[in-house]
Order: sequence, then C-alpha cells, then structure tokens
Amino acid sequence: MLLAGLGWGSMPLHIVEDDLATGRLVRLHPASWDGRNRMPRLPVSVVRRRDRAAGLAGRWLFERLAALGTDEVALTGQSD
Repeated sequence: MLLAGLGWGSMPLHIVEDDLATGRLVRLHPASWDGRNRMPRLPVSVVRRRDRAAGLAGRWLFERLAALGTDEVALTGQSD
C-alpha cells in the first residue's frame, strides 16, 4: 500500500531500505516528533462504501479501531 501511494506507515528499515534508496519511498520527519518520545497521535479516518457490506478484513479493522474507544477514534457513517 505504501508503494502504491495509499498513505504513510511506520515500517522496519530493513524491509524498506531498498525502496528508500531508489526513491520509491521517502522518509517523513513530522515536525512534532523528535524521535525520542512516543510517536505523535495523528487523526485516522475510515472510509467505506455505504452500498456494500464491509468484508472480513474491513469488519476486523472497524472493530479494532472502535475498541480503542471514542477518545482515540470516532467511526462515523457506518451503515451495517
């Protein structure tokens, strides 16, 4: 998904070092994170089609995000 340009992610260096070296991926350095403390919390949105039921993986993801609690994540627009 990272190579397809669908977002950002935190990956072990040994898995992506060739992609970084060739420019297929770029390393991001968020201004609010100095690397010594916990990674900053970033907003996450879950988007899905209303006219189709989520598959097994989608339902798994929704359940895991919802389990974090409303202080961490808000799931809206679900129509199951």
